Amino acid sequence: MRAIVIQPGQAPEETSIRDERAIGGILGGDWTVQPMSLAPAALAYRRLSGQAMPCRYYAGRWYYGTLMLIGWRRGRVATLDKETSDALIRQFGAVEVKP
Repeated sequence: MRAIVIQPGQAPEETSIRDERAIGGILGGDWTVQPMSLAPAALAYRRLSGQAMPCRYYAGRWYYGTLMLIGWRRGRVATLDKETSDALIRQFGAVEVKP
């Protein structure tokens, strides 16, 4: 599945993941999502980020540590289509992101 990984202080990078279980491995533990209203996607992030560095500001709050943008359809993880992936890479390139 196509996804996007965002490290603090770095530009978003497209990646490929096998399945939903790979998300926890990349993010470093238990994770949850912030669904996006304007795209069939969600921002996956660690529930408890501890002392992680701020990464991006989106939808009125800061998200910390490594983030992942994933396809999200009907409450389930899906692959990002290329058009959505390209748009999200542009949108999340800045530290502060407009919803």
